[in-house]
Amino acid sequence: MEKKKLLVHCNTCDLRSLNKELLDQYEAITVHAVTILTSPRVQSLTASYDLRLDCVTLLSLEEGTELIQQNGIYRMKRGERIPEHEFCICINGKVIIEEGTEELLKKCAFLSVNGKVICPHSMLPLLPQMQLNGKTDVYPDGAIVLDSVFVPDRVFVLRAKAQVYFAAAKVILCEETLDVAELCRRGARFKTPKALIAEPLLEEALSLFDDETKVEVLPAGMRYLNEDLVLGKNELQIYGTSLYVDGNVTVEEESVIEELQRLKVKGTLRIKEQLLPALQQMAEKLVYDKLVVQRGIWIADKISLLVDAELLEQYEEIHISDVVNVKLAPSITSKQILQQLHFSDCVNISCSSKQKSAVEMTSEDVASIGAMEDEEEQERQRLAKENTKVVHANHYVF
Repeated sequence: MEKKKLLVHCNTCDLRSLNKELLDQYEAITVHAVTILTSPRVQSLTASYDLRLDCVTLLSLEEGTELIQQNGIYRMKRGERIPEHEFCICINGKVIIEEGTEELLKKCAFLSVNGKVICPHSMLPLLPQMQLNGKTDVYPDGAIVLDSVFVPDRVFVLRAKAQVYFAAAKVILCEETLDVAELCRRGARFKTPKALIAEPLLEEALSLFDDETKVEVLPAGMRYLNEDLVLGKNELQIYGTSLYVDGNVTVEEESVIEELQRLKVKGTLRIKEQLLPALQQMAEKLVYDKLVVQRGIWIADKISLLVDAELLEQYEEIHISDVVNVKLAPSITSKQILQQLHFSDCVNISCSSKQKSAVEMTSEDVASIGAMEDEEEQERQRLAKENTKVVHANHYVF
């Protein structure tokens, strides 16, 4: 009986349990992964087999080494039991290393992080071999780690100690009724690169930060929002007409621009072309990092959308935003995509392999750009003819 081939696509692949019996079942094994874990025994065992490995990181570990995998936040905590064997960590999110975990860190053979590593300054030299897609934030020894963007409230004030508190991105002091004087009396201090402080609080609040913190003042009466926002009349009624938005803002109605007293956008302000004259008249009251003027039709907030030749014939430009699944008809050319289509904040765009590069060039904040179902089916049929078993997984263990 003809042996099958095995093709594995995954994020992390653990080969350390691979044995001769499994290897003998397949004509060839191919693994495509970000990280592949192997061992000296497996490297010796597979030398005479057709095993092909395609990865960013190939790590040789002893077979007793524990693999810790998770999404979100992983904390290396003071007082945790020190394991007998080494371990490695693969995290999609954030790793926070607390003070007093030096012995625990010594047992960490490898650290793979798609996100961020936060650790005390004195422990930076102790970090193990790393694969880091992101950055490392270092906080002062003795500090308490807060959320990256931290907004103190009344409860925080009541619990505050004579302590340094670390926020990796910024601290927001925008609630004008916040008892800043009590925070100062308790001896609390913040270590952070940026601070946004409401104007009435500024004089008292400055003593909470060191001279390295870049301070921005929020004018009195201005409302702070930490979110992306489609700004309409309902939002003006809820939040007011004087806004500081830490995110992207979309405005679709001229009357909204006319009612605004002040708007500061720490991100992208998107407007339709016909609103540009109204925006220019309000230039003194509007501040933004980037302006995107969207021409043509604006299609947003849909579960699915088919983009075909008929749609392109009706509009010179089509802006597609916040759509879960977008599918492009195979007849649409790369030139049409580049000239007429713009994608933002979509989850998945299905297109042909010929269309993919053009879609990538006209997309912003799109989670996935992949082959269409018919191409995927053709690929499945091709692999079936080649007698190939295909496995897709986040983490695969042999």
